[in-house]
Amino acid sequence: MSLAPPPAELPLDLATQDLRPLAWVADDVRRCLDAALEGLRVAASSTEASAAPATLSGLETAAQSLHQACGALQMVGRPGLAAVLEAMELVLTRWRSQPPAQPQAALATCEHAFFAVVEFIEASLLGRTVDTVSLFPQYRELLALSGDGATQTSAQPLAHPLALWEPPSGVADGLESLGLAEEALAQVPAAGPWPRAFLAGGVPALQAGPALRARLDAAVLRWVRVADPDAARELAALSAGIARGLAASGALSAGAAASEAPATGHDIAPLRRLWRLAAAFFEALALDPSRVDLPAKRAASRLLAVYAQAPGWQGIDVQPLVRELLFTCAAIGPVEAAQAPRLAAVRAVCDLAEAPPLDPVSAPFGRFDPAVLAAVRRHLAAVREGWAALAGGEARQLRTTLDQFTQVGAALQRLYPPLAPLGEALSSAAEHAASLTGQPPAPLGMEVATTILFLEAVCQAFDPMDTALG
Repeated sequence: MSLAPPPAELPLDLATQDLRPLAWVADDVRRCLDAALEGLRVAASSTEASAAPATLSGLETAAQSLHQACGALQMVGRPGLAAVLEAMELVLTRWRSQPPAQPQAALATCEHAFFAVVEFIEASLLGRTVDTVSLFPQYRELLALSGDGATQTSAQPLAHPLALWEPPSGVADGLESLGLAEEALAQVPAAGPWPRAFLAGGVPALQAGPALRARLDAAVLRWVRVADPDAARELAALSAGIARGLAASGALSAGAAASEAPATGHDIAPLRRLWRLAAAFFEALALDPSRVDLPAKRAASRLLAVYAQAPGWQGIDVQPLVRELLFTCAAIGPVEAAQAPRLAAVRAVCDLAEAPPLDPVSAPFGRFDPAVLAAVRRHLAAVREGWAALAGGEARQLRTTLDQFTQVGAALQRLYPPLAPLGEALSSAAEHAASLTGQPPAPLGMEVATTILFLEAVCQAFDPMDTALG
């Protein structure tokens, strides 16, 4: 793909939201996705005609276009969007070797995902508050279609919205701070009140041993069985105590035997970070037990597996689990420190304090074909000019203008049926104006012109989830 050079100037709102890179590649990504979709449609037709993989045309074009779009999104730092297209590439890989039994149904799933990605990019550039996690329904459908992530195995876990999450830039520094020893944590400059959540609260430093393991096991079992908020709060307190017990030397607590300390040079900061995040994680799930799903239970099980290697904890890679716990802390949205002090502290230090909840369920994107929206915009521009001529007494293009009004109504029906009656009313008004001798009355001219402008405004920043449209 040949990318055009970035424009010299972009609107200020794009620059302040760091959307310049996405704006730079947006048109190229759309063109690549259009080409990929066309190739898939050809492949679906070929599959219906012949099940032999060698006869499937269009797949190579689709694969090349997808690869270009994916590379462009990765280049501008949008890994969540790129992950959706990578899932599509897995679908194509499977299609080559094992064509789907229902190619049109498979094509519909792919179209849904394409539409969602294009709509998401446009919504981002219009300044709407959106998150790539909202593309998870399409991502999960693609993985299921590709046979990757549809079922859980030891090697391949279930699809997780974490794969699409693009955390804010402040997360890296925040995680670094969460790994500090208590002495350093208390001296973090300009940190605000958040360190107190881990330095106070009456939670003692806990020492590794059979008693603590038994408490952890019992609390996790109660929490897994019934999503018990009290058990989650107990696990939050235990996790905070384990974090406090991680002394600078790396031993689990000041009372740990010298023989239990890890080897010299072992960095204990990742473990302090892990258990502080675990405390916040369980506070989040105590606040909202509906979020206790299979991935959350798996995360708790992995925490127990980490604890089982106490007190040394040498050679453990906890980074994947850290990111998963942080995702849950981000997903729940803003919280009051009085309700969940450690969760509020994690969100504050990781630049997530005001971040809205993450929604991987409702599927707000992909509900319409972006090509239909583009057609509606073109038709509206045409009827605006045609109506201006008709209202000004020019009847030369009368039939063309009336046809354009009819096209607007049909396109609105395809795009968003609740708007179709407005398109029909416009067409009726235009027919009535055409039957009159001379110019249409001024009130009618103004009413039709205002309605056209309203529809243009709606379609400029179209959001089918906007309750005002209903």
